[in-house]
Amino acid sequence: MRKFQVKIILSLVSFLLVFASITVLQVNDSALSNYQTVTMIEPDTGDILRGKYYPGTVDVGLLVLEGFGSDHITMKNILTEFAEFGFHLFAFDFSGHGQSDGSLGFDNAKTDRLANQTIQAKNEFINLSGLNNSEILMIGHSMGARVALQAVTYDPTPVNGLILLGTQLNLDFNAQSNFFTGTTDSELAWVQGLSAENPQTNIILISGSWDDVLPVESAFLLYEQLTGQQTADYNAKFTNTQGKIRELFIVKNLFHNYEVFSTRVMKKAKEWTVGLMEFPAEPINVNSTIRRTVFWIIGSLSLFSAIILTILTFDPLKETRLENDEHEAIVSEPNKFLWTKLLLWLGGLPIGGLLCGLFILLPIDLPVFNLVYVGFIGGYGILLLALYLIGKMPGVTGKMRFGFQDLEVEDEELLKKSTVFKIKLKYLLNKDGNWMKPVLALLAGAVIITLSSLFVNTGLWYIFPASRIFWLLVFSFFTAIGFYISLYEMKMLLRSIGKSNLFLTLSTLIGLVPFFLLTIFYLALGSFSGMLWSFNGLIILGLSITVSILIHKITKNDYITAFIQAFLLQILVLPQGALFAF
Repeated sequence: MRKFQVKIILSLVSFLLVFASITVLQVNDSALSNYQTVTMIEPDTGDILRGKYYPGTVDVGLLVLEGFGSDHITMKNILTEFAEFGFHLFAFDFSGHGQSDGSLGFDNAKTDRLANQTIQAKNEFINLSGLNNSEILMIGHSMGARVALQAVTYDPTPVNGLILLGTQLNLDFNAQSNFFTGTTDSELAWVQGLSAENPQTNIILISGSWDDVLPVESAFLLYEQLTGQQTADYNAKFTNTQGKIRELFIVKNLFHNYEVFSTRVMKKAKEWTVGLMEFPAEPINVNSTIRRTVFWIIGSLSLFSAIILTILTFDPLKETRLENDEHEAIVSEPNKFLWTKLLLWLGGLPIGGLLCGLFILLPIDLPVFNLVYVGFIGGYGILLLALYLIGKMPGVTGKMRFGFQDLEVEDEELLKKSTVFKIKLKYLLNKDGNWMKPVLALLAGAVIITLSSLFVNTGLWYIFPASRIFWLLVFSFFTAIGFYISLYEMKMLLRSIGKSNLFLTLSTLIGLVPFFLLTIFYLALGSFSGMLWSFNGLIILGLSITVSILIHKITKNDYITAFIQAFLLQILVLPQGALFAF
């Protein structure tokens, strides 16, 4: 009993730490509590662009531009850091990003359109704040930095300065850059026009030495284009004939995508801004970024710990072997089963590809970069489901049987179609008649999804946009098929060989093979940003698997568990990446 009580206490403490972390992070961003929701209509397409304006107390403004596939919530750290100066702030989502409508086209990924949206946002910012161009700066990350630089070359009245973080613009060949922009950057007219005198605004280039989107050598080339001077210095500075500053600052040992969370980057950006605008703000600190990082770590670890401790506290699977049912499939050859399961990923790829092809045919904007999850998991799940239903899964004896297949109805009054359907549905969702279990499972799922959503709203990840609800439901359904198969196989292994940690672990890891391979593939290409993106996906998959264990222990129902698991995964990954039109 004492061990049980200790587990309960530790579980409650972990949940309290999650709430505490979210609370501290919300307080950390209290300077952003006063804001005005802004909507703009793009003239050419009619897309509604959504953002926020944060009124300031001094005559300085900062327009914040997100990176590719991101949203303005991920820029919250930047917003908070500069809100402490009393700056007016403006952040919005590009078409196909975050909360904004519309989509991108693969034939229009040269960012021309986004540059025009930025100019439109700047003018809206001026109207709201009462500032003029000389009092406004832009800060952009990755694609947002590229767009900011392009926008000031188009704008006859550019802003006073640009803070460009990990600028996605390569004058040398870069496979990632060419893929996202659809062209070689050095061939673009606006890029060729960059010089020491164009654009006539102050610029600082900040990136990491481990950046693969703007490698150090490419950062040197971009600085050379903007100054007419060669450099190999990680901290270079130039002033043109009009007194406009060009500065380069390379941060050692920093990956792409992490510039917006780096204390070194934030400190340099704030120091440069204070110097440029002659703004009295001494001493300059980055305490907000430090607090955010610390409590992100505490909150993330606490969330995982809370779920795991709850699982360990309420562990009904104390037996090492489930009773065999002559009608249920069993693993008769464990080694053959595992090897076949591994090789069947190759067979699942065409099915996943076909599934994604069907999504492309639908007349609705598509989150292309999220197809990896529904394609891999859904395609694999459909293949295995078919094999289990016809009893052709190698290493397995018997067929899969759904819960209502052995339902016998003897009373003639119950043979009416509607009544039989109700009985089957009840048996399918609730075999033991305890309706509290599925209710508690849904409640637990809702609590965890809510906690996760509140946590990512602190700038850690992306916020789910209403424009993707359709894909949330569709992708969750097909992904749930793969997760259902995984749960079925866990029970089948328990029935067949008992609670063998080795086989259960191997079966779970095999289900994640494509995501491990994708991570390794990015690493082999030298794409550290891609590798970290894939690794983040593995962490989210790990969270969904952990949650599924908890949900299943509550409800013992594979269908409910699989859908909650799929829903949690998709609600976290679907906001990532832009919407594309075909």
